[in-house]
Amino acid sequence: MILVIVVLLLGIGATFVFDRASARPYWQLVLAVMVVEMPVIALQSSALRAPFVALGRGSAGPVIWLTMASLLVLGGMWVVGLLQQRDPAENAALLLLLPALIVPAMLGAGSNLDESASLAMFGQSALLAGTAAFFALLGPAGWRPLIATATFVLQFAGLWLSGRGAVIGPEAGFVSFVSVGLVQLAALCMMIAAPLGALFTRRFFQTVDEKSGIATPASVPQRGARRRSDT
Repeated sequence: MILVIVVLLLGIGATFVFDRASARPYWQLVLAVMVVEMPVIALQSSALRAPFVALGRGSAGPVIWLTMASLLVLGGMWVVGLLQQRDPAENAALLLLLPALIVPAMLGAGSNLDESASLAMFGQSALLAGTAAFFALLGPAGWRPLIATATFVLQFAGLWLSGRGAVIGPEAGFVSFVSVGLVQLAALCMMIAAPLGALFTRRFFQTVDEKSGIATPASVPQRGARRRSDT
């Protein structure tokens, strides 16, 4: 994992050296997934795999707290994604595709959630997200959120059909299933809402710039006013 982080840092540095600002947000989000999101989702997955997790037994505390932490991390990834990608807004769904894909992948990462299994899930999710982003960027911008959503649904269905759905410990209570559903639903909603959030963020910062005098809005003549001739 340290080698992967080093490669990601080198990739971010290369975007500055070669002036590739459009590719920089993708490298930064992948680094955030590796350093921040994956450890938290892995901890939640480990807590879900413990036996006899239920509210009635008083053993649901770790699952509840880690679920809340996972939701906060996903919310933070959403905010970071909107700040990184505002134009075009449709690309925000592709930017947040990997953070969304890593959730069901980590929750279903085999019986032993060790470093090898985590890296395998990361590699599969990154390959799927990269392939989807490559083909989506070749097409119209309006199709990109749909392609991102379809990729998430296909991955979820593929994991479930191959028997690699979310792993829950034996004799688990209702709280474990609710926690799994909440985190996966939050990952999907984070990606679906990304283009709308990016559009709102772009207009918000444009308004702030105009009010502060940084950007001067284009002068539009009032309705009915006569155009002034240059001659």
